[in-house]
Amino acid sequence: MVETEYAKRLVDSYTAKCKEVDCKINSRLLKSLKAATTALTELDLSMNYVGPKGLVPVMGLLAANATVGRLDLSNNGINDEVLPIITKTISEHTGIYAVNMSYNEELSQGKLILDMVRDNTNITVIQ
Repeated sequence: MVETEYAKRLVDSYTAKCKEVDCKINSRLLKSLKAATTALTELDLSMNYVGPKGLVPVMGLLAANATVGRLDLSNNGINDEVLPIITKTISEHTGIYAVNMSYNEELSQGKLILDMVRDNTNITVIQ
């Protein structure tokens, strides 16, 4: 499969952000980015452990792609350490309308999630 220019930009952006924070590149996400032929409308990291450090580049990728409407972070080990970064990014994202953070048992800062939904009125689906 030939990588499109769009996919190449996504991959370059993601890998640069990973190097910046010194985290391992997530192979499943990288494969998905390489396959992109049109603007991202969904970022699905469900059941794909990225880790707290690894979520920093993912949030950078999300912030740089206003076309993403759905974000699935279910069952991937999100914890309270990285929740502030996630909720801040989503709060400021103008295109996102659906967020799934279910099955992440290490979350105890529900107020951050409530504030995120209050701040971003585009969000109509939260799990």
